[in-house]
Amino acid sequence: MNRPILEFTDSVGQIVTFCIPSPHTKICCNLSGGADSAILAYMVVDYCEKYIPEAEINFITIANPIKGWYHGAWANKVVDKILHMTNTMMIKSHTIFYRDDQRREEISQIENDYFDKNIATYFLNAVNQNPPLEIEDLLEGRFEARDPDKIKIEDEIYESGFTRRRPFFNCDKRMIKYLYESYQILDELFPYTRSCELPADKGSDGITHCGECWWCRERMWAFGRLC
Repeated sequence: MNRPILEFTDSVGQIVTFCIPSPHTKICCNLSGGADSAILAYMVVDYCEKYIPEAEINFITIANPIKGWYHGAWANKVVDKILHMTNTMMIKSHTIFYRDDQRREEISQIENDYFDKNIATYFLNAVNQNPPLEIEDLLEGRFEARDPDKIKIEDEIYESGFTRRRPFFNCDKRMIKYLYESYQILDELFPYTRSCELPADKGSDGITHCGECWWCRERMWAFGRLC
């Protein structure tokens, strides 16, 4: 079965291409419970259902005490909703790893372990850019490594077959909203995600959006709504 390259272009000209190339059939997707990783998880399932009938899909989540461990709960909600929406049998696991923070090196260790155990060869995450620097209301408090003029994240492909893909790395959250709309699931899946980064010790209940933290304001900027 041919595996097409899907292309999405949003209203401001941002482009995302998406494909899970041959010969990969064992896929692992980083799932935080936020809007970005949720649409990526849905895209993976939808693509595999259409073009890779033998696919095995695994999700990994890193939960930490700084945010009250809520990542695990919201990621579970996303997986349950995608199962309900698609009736897929391709999801083989969703594993939540509890750490003191969410460090890229720890995620890489988990991915390497999955590769060594032949659980997955193709790894995806939903890293994307900050809003444009001219959006002054979102300058303070951002994670600067995601700025459009600094983010340098390319695909990683190794001779062993290990491949890491970041399909949203050159776009901001306006593209994420466009992807929800393209799949016609904005009202169905988006409310099951949470992007709030208010720490538990600052009053977060792990359920509602505070509406004040940078991540909530970015979500509102892109989507015009929090849930």
